[in-house]
Amino acid sequence: MAYMAKFEETLAGIPNDAHQRRFQRHASDLFAEGVTDVECLRIFKDHQYLDQRKIKDSVSLRELSALVEENQDRAKETFYIIWQKNTLSPLKISEEGLRLIIDAHELSYVVRYVECHGRTPKNPWSVRQTGVCQQTAVGTGESVWVLLQPSATVFQEVKYTLEKRAENQSSTAEDSCSLHLDILESLASSWADYVEWSWEQVDDPDSEATLSKINFPTERDIAGIFNSAQKAQRLRRRLLRAISVLDSNYALADGIAAHFPNILTTRIANYKAEIHLHRRNLHLMMEHLKGTSDLLFSVLSTLNDKVSLAGTQAMQQSLGLMGRIAQQGRDDSTTLKLLSMIATIYLPASLVATIFSSNLIELKTDDNGGDKFHVVSQFWLYILVAVALTVLTFICGAFVLRRKILESLREYRAKLRRKTTGSEEQGELENKEEV
Repeated sequence: MAYMAKFEETLAGIPNDAHQRRFQRHASDLFAEGVTDVECLRIFKDHQYLDQRKIKDSVSLRELSALVEENQDRAKETFYIIWQKNTLSPLKISEEGLRLIIDAHELSYVVRYVECHGRTPKNPWSVRQTGVCQQTAVGTGESVWVLLQPSATVFQEVKYTLEKRAENQSSTAEDSCSLHLDILESLASSWADYVEWSWEQVDDPDSEATLSKINFPTERDIAGIFNSAQKAQRLRRRLLRAISVLDSNYALADGIAAHFPNILTTRIANYKAEIHLHRRNLHLMMEHLKGTSDLLFSVLSTLNDKVSLAGTQAMQQSLGLMGRIAQQGRDDSTTLKLLSMIATIYLPASLVATIFSSNLIELKTDDNGGDKFHVVSQFWLYILVAVALTVLTFICGAFVLRRKILESLREYRAKLRRKTTGSEEQGELENKEEV
């Protein structure tokens, strides 16, 4: 498609020097060197039939040169069909071959159109283009046409028109205008199917938008709505491109009307009306998709608000639960404090009861018959062992908590150092003020 635009640019009505510079700049991209694949449709001056020839010359241009010379001498109207392997490949002709066919032009343009290729079910349509160039000899009315990569419909239409024209032996300006319109109308014949297919594509995201329920969404629901919004945006881009193609076709009709004034005005008006109708349908789809996209994003926003609200409520519930757990922890702490206080109160009594109930203190009857407590001679061992175990317990606890104790000591020293430094600085400031 890019090569067609470059070809049209090289054939534009510009000064010869600029023409040559552009032509040379794009020649390596436009033409396939050493390859000639040209189909020729021609009407001879003294015959009432259409002659068709196909030239494939990969070595030299002798056969093509001979054909061009024969057409110049005998043909009244000649069509050269130049093909491409595919849309992005160069034309199957060399630069020298094209110069043999046509060295000037009267009217040239590129027609963009849509065509159903059917390769992918999701998007079976492509934007393609055909180049048209016409040169007419003043006085004789002999004309030479060049068609670049015409569609099958255009090729058959041109062939049918030339067969009818050969029978009538007519070649007027009205015939040339009619042939230009035949090409435009043939390429516009697929727009109705494209518009119908586009409406079907527009209905899918529209159904997703209008039938969505505002319940608590699942991840699949959000993904489906988001995919529909993306599809609507992709459709809008395709429709914008199609609208630009229709605008160029409408402008081509105006150009042909200006080139052939007061000829086939009704037919040109009908073609422009058809193009305008397709443009109006596509613009209507654009407005429809805009409303669908707005509704889809509103649904997504509402679902997002629902998810956010549910998250906030869950967080509030979690905070409430954490508050209840904290309150229960405080209640448990109060209970433990009470139990600790009770245990502390009864601990001396329990210790005394334990000692008096042991063999360390014995209740004996003396000589006078009275009862007295007697401490055993080795009671000191109990005191020694108790003190040793207490010290050992403190040492083990300090070993386990040594890191925390060291950090606390460092923090205390740093705090004490900061206080000392601050006091010294304040004293110095006071001394300076006194001085």
